[in-house]
Amino acid sequence: MQIPWRVEFPPDIDGKGPFVEAEYLKKDGHMKGLYLGQCLDSCRWGSIMTIMYEMNTLEMAEFIKNWMEQNKSNLKFHYEDLPADFELPYVKHDVCPRNSKHKIRNMGLDGTIRCIDEDVKEIKKDYLETMTSYDEYSKSRRKEHWEAHPLSGCFEDEEEEAMREYEEATEMVTIRERCGAILSEKGFIFPLTEILDRLNIFPGSRGYCKTDVCFERIDAEILRECFGHPVQDHFVVPFDGWTLARYAQKWYEQPPKGTAPLSTHQLTKKIVRKTTTPDRFEKELEKWQNII
Repeated sequence: MQIPWRVEFPPDIDGKGPFVEAEYLKKDGHMKGLYLGQCLDSCRWGSIMTIMYEMNTLEMAEFIKNWMEQNKSNLKFHYEDLPADFELPYVKHDVCPRNSKHKIRNMGLDGTIRCIDEDVKEIKKDYLETMTSYDEYSKSRRKEHWEAHPLSGCFEDEEEEAMREYEEATEMVTIRERCGAILSEKGFIFPLTEILDRLNIFPGSRGYCKTDVCFERIDAEILRECFGHPVQDHFVVPFDGWTLARYAQKWYEQPPKGTAPLSTHQLTKKIVRKTTTPDRFEKELEKWQNII
């Protein structure tokens, strides 16, 4: 069987670049009857090691969703069957990535296996500090505790008094921090946006909100100037568009077939913040919340 490797674009579109080509494919059923891999491999920049799209992670998910809508009666992701050993970008660890001494693990209702070991800390009550932030090991928000240094923020002539007060403080609190690090996700049903977000190797650039309130801190209700955050305007992967189509097919065929989510509200908010410019945040978030 002869495979049409690239889409045959009309003369006014051909050679105008990946952005124009992708916009053409999304309109008027231009992807109907085509392989997803064929479409993805026809609207990208390329090099020996990587390919790049003029889209961010969310826009790539939207492109794939558009192709599925155009081909809902006959989804042809690739011209060959998926290899038996082809896997989604799961987290897989034999030992806890946070602490190799952790041994206790548990399977959650979502199919993930997590480390549930606890680290016990004895901290002077008056010097207890806490912070909640995104934790890469557990891929969730996690509260951390530590004992603040007694000299933090002191002037030199105050150091002796600060140390004396610290040494005399005797009231302690016991803090138990559950690890929560993911060891395996083999049983987890992945949303498409999570898969694409993990495949995208483009780190983005540094962006700054134009207002006094940084959108990354809305949840914490803290008003401050923006210190900068990643802004992603491209989607880059270290393989061709046909392989990217295989990942989309593997997402679609997660059991039960055809029911894997496109995204989730929580995940969409996380990815929007990583992939869109600050002035587009509210617009992007509203659009994605309306379709999931």
